[in-house]
Amino acid sequence: MADNIARTASSAPLQSVLVSIKQLYGVTCLLGCLFLLLVLLYDVQPLRSTMKKIPHWAALGRRMARDLRISPPAGD
Repeated sequence: MADNIARTASSAPLQSVLVSIKQLYGVTCLLGCLFLLLVLLYDVQPLRSTMKKIPHWAALGRRMARDLRISPPAGD
């Protein structure tokens, strides 16, 4: 925003704020497009197979049940 203020010092202050907002909007749109491209590329098989697999809820439940099981005391 400082660059815009220096460039448009002779114009109205509102002009420089509008230019800054326009630049932020452009950068946000570009980042959003890159994110959407990554989401679409996730469906490509070689890329998906190299990423960490997300387990199903049933597998998570079994693992939690196994981890939470209390073992009997060693002295009994």
